[in-house]
Amino acid sequence: MTDPLSAVGSVVGIVTLGLQLCKGLISYIDCVKTAKEKAEQITAEVDRLTDVLELLETVIGKADAGPIVTVTRTGVFACAVAIEKIKERLGNANHSKGRGTRAYLRDVKEKLRFPLKQADLAYWKTVLLEVQQSLQTAIQVLQL
Repeated sequence: MTDPLSAVGSVVGIVTLGLQLCKGLISYIDCVKTAKEKAEQITAEVDRLTDVLELLETVIGKADAGPIVTVTRTGVFACAVAIEKIKERLGNANHSKGRGTRAYLRDVKEKLRFPLKQADLAYWKTVLLEVQQSLQTAIQVLQL
């Protein structure tokens, strides 16, 4: 005969594991449901930043060459690299515009993969923010 305390402990362990599993599944499903909106938002932010970087490149192209302009160009390049990494990580999350079963399955596949990409995207977003801060400092010095 089994010990009643061990049986209760096993049941509590199984219930706790089940609850943690349910929480994880709910979180994953929520991420899948909002994947398209998140990908579109990230893409829009990246596009806006790309426009700003192109404008900045035009402005510093007209400035006298010097160490601050070089630092600013380096910052623009670093931002461009981070943007490309983010676009690469996003993949086709919001580019499937076709109709039909294949396009639908491709969209579903991307939505299911999006939660797995979030940590990587968050990392590159942090890198991009850090580069932007350095770039902002260089621009302020350039204004002096």
